[in-house]
Amino acid sequence: MSELSKEFNSFYEEYFPNIFRYVFHFVGNYQEAEQITQQVFVNLYEYLKTNSEIEYPKAYLHRIAHNICINFLKRKKITDKILTPPNTPSYLSCSDCVQTEKEDRTILVREAILKLPRRDQKCLFLYQEGFSYAEIAHSTGIKQTAISKILSRAIERLSRQIKNGEKR
Repeated sequence: MSELSKEFNSFYEEYFPNIFRYVFHFVGNYQEAEQITQQVFVNLYEYLKTNSEIEYPKAYLHRIAHNICINFLKRKKITDKILTPPNTPSYLSCSDCVQTEKEDRTILVREAILKLPRRDQKCLFLYQEGFSYAEIAHSTGIKQTAISKILSRAIERLSRQIKNGEKR
C-alpha cells in the first residue's frame, strides 16, 4: 500500500463520521449527506496527490464540506424552484400532519441558518460539532477572541429569524 493510500485511509477512518454528521446537519438528507461526504474525501485524495501535508486536517475537511454543502443547497434551491409548479395542491392524511410539521420546522430552521452570513453559518455548525474556539478560529480565519461574540450574535439573529418565520 502506498504512503498516499495509508495517509488517506487514516484520514478517512478518523474523520468520516464527524464530516458525515456535519454534512447531514447541513442538508438534512441521509443519501445526499453520504454523497457530499464522499465528494469531500475525493477532494481530499486529489489534494493529497499533489501536496504532502495538511497541518489541520479536521479544519481542512470541514472547510471542504462546508463549501460543497453551500454549493449543493444553492443548486437544490434553484432546481426545486424550476421543478415545482406554482399552486401545486398538497394531499395529506392526518397521520402525515405531525411529520409534516416537524419537516416544516426543520426547513424553517435550515432556511434561517442559510440567511445568516456564511461566516456565522460556519461558526455555528463547527461549534455544534464540538470544535473549540481555537479550532473554529483556525478553520475560519477569524481571531479566536471574536468567536464568542460571533456565535452569540448568530444565535440571536437565528432566533429572531425563526420567530419571524413562524408568525407568517
